[in-house]
Amino acid sequence: MIGKSALVCVLASAAFLGGEVATALTTAFAQVQTSEQSVVLAPGASAVVELTENPSTGYVWRFDAQRSKNPAIVKLVDQGYSRPASDRPPIGAPGRHRWSLEGVSAGRAELTFVNLRPWEDRPVREHTVAVEVR
Repeated sequence: MIGKSALVCVLASAAFLGGEVATALTTAFAQVQTSEQSVVLAPGASAVVELTENPSTGYVWRFDAQRSKNPAIVKLVDQGYSRPASDRPPIGAPGRHRWSLEGVSAGRAELTFVNLRPWEDRPVREHTVAVEVR
């Protein structure tokens, strides 16, 4: 009988707190993971931005020109996604998405990359690259 009473208490508590738990979970999932890096380039010099990506989950990285600041000082080339280097990578294994950056003119920029599913508006991750060309 003690087992059934405990189960009833747990279920009643879960039902009573359900709204609060759901709100807390929604808030937790709304947070975006962020990361940063910085690069210093001379005009004509280049660097590579490389981010882990797993398209099998639907999430892909893309450059977000609207969130970026002063991106005109660099030439950005999307080199695409590369699978893991293996004859038979495990199903669902992440690969790497690469962009090359080339310094065009002196100045500072912040390039923002977002990780999201193409049919969604809100990214789950953001990566900012602070670039100085001098």
